[in-house]
Amino acid sequence: GSHAVDALANALTHSDDWIRATAADTLADIGLPAIDALPNIRKALTDDNDWVRHNAANALAIWGKSADAAQSDLFNMLQDREAFVSFNALTALEHMGGIDNRVRGVLKELQHHDTASLRYQINEILQHVA
Repeated sequence: GSHAVDALANALTHSDDWIRATAADTLADIGLPAIDALPNIRKALTDDNDWVRHNAANALAIWGKSADAAQSDLFNMLQDREAFVSFNALTALEHMGGIDNRVRGVLKELQHHDTASLRYQINEILQHVA
């Protein structure tokens, strides 16, 4: 219940990277009942650890339109230094219906990304929103 969500939200600021990453992952697994952790998840999007950012973006993808307040945060993650983080940010934006002209512009810049899975996802989205 809400006690677990509160404890997990607080764990997103723990000093151990893996505790933060696991907390974000578990909040994603809980799904929409964990939406009260949205402010904490948004802060986790700028964590130094790649897995924390990845899992936080995944939570937002699962929460979809209920988490659309985080669209600008996700937009900033599209050019994350780790492609698997950008992939989750893009998935979250897609689930929120947040593929607008600004996002399309960034996606066009990233169409030739080195990472095949991200490149594929970008091209699929661009074909659907064209």
